[in-house]
Amino acid sequence: MLVEGLEAVGAVVSETHLYRLERPVTAGQSVSLAGDGELDGILFTSPKTVEHFVQVTIERDAVATLQRGQEETIVGEIGAPTERALYKYGIAVDVMPDTVNFTRLAEVTVRRIREAQQQ
Repeated sequence: MLVEGLEAVGAVVSETHLYRLERPVTAGQSVSLAGDGELDGILFTSPKTVEHFVQVTIERDAVATLQRGQEETIVGEIGAPTERALYKYGIAVDVMPDTVNFTRLAEVTVRRIREAQQQ
């Protein structure tokens, strides 16, 4: 739609696809670990990572198992769009850094995990 809109106002547009957001065929290990309560934290960096995680969960018929395992898992995410995607699927967010930066997300999530383990 963007391309058509730009062309409609007289712009010459060259569209280049730099990447595709696809679910890897190996996706799912984290779903299994989370369902077993084996993950201390899960980090989501985009709405698409949330969607892929949920898709695998549904495909494996693991929603109830994941919900039980997630109670002990710290969920971290970057940015408002990712937060909205998580809430859409009923996944509570524990950590959201003040900047959209993966290193910062990892730091604050690890800090929260350590705090939870000391309690």
